[in-house]
Amino acid sequence: MALVATLRTHPATDPMPPFHVPEAPSGATRAFGEWRVSVSVTPTEIGSIGFSVGPLRDASRHGGKFGWIAHAFVVTNTGTRTVHLTDTGTSTFLGPPDRALLVAELGCGFSFHGPDGSVNAGVCLTSWSGHTLQPGDSLSWKISIFKGLPGMSPLAAGTYVFEQPLNYGGADGRGINHVTLDVTYTIAAR
Repeated sequence: MALVATLRTHPATDPMPPFHVPEAPSGATRAFGEWRVSVSVTPTEIGSIGFSVGPLRDASRHGGKFGWIAHAFVVTNTGTRTVHLTDTGTSTFLGPPDRALLVAELGCGFSFHGPDGSVNAGVCLTSWSGHTLQPGDSLSWKISIFKGLPGMSPLAAGTYVFEQPLNYGGADGRGINHVTLDVTYTIAAR
């Protein structure tokens, strides 16, 4: 059984289906226009919790409101004890160059600000109180990547690292551990 959470800006009209990828690969590569993009996560395991990312999908076909590309981030309880995850939803700019990509996950995104209409990261509309993963369960949510929004730098080939926060502990919510996973995007010209 997999629990699924997804970024939803307009739940009633959102044409992007939720991700359901309980056995996603640990990385993925795909071409998007003039760019070839790879995504991976490290570490892929901490104790009895496994992590994976993918597959990469084109999110721009919906007018860009869901980003440029998107992929699943999957957490799997590979152990024999129940694990509880708490909210860590975030969005942030990645670079260099500064503000070249905006990464948003789990109900987060951006706002327009200032007279020039530049975007600001760090905007989260929803919060979830957490999820409990029984042994063998997976939780998957969508990470959206934006480029070319007002006030952002032009995208350049390179490696961009999103420091994905994750809080987890026992089923009773005590003993919460705070970890950071590196979700790495390698972008090259085609």
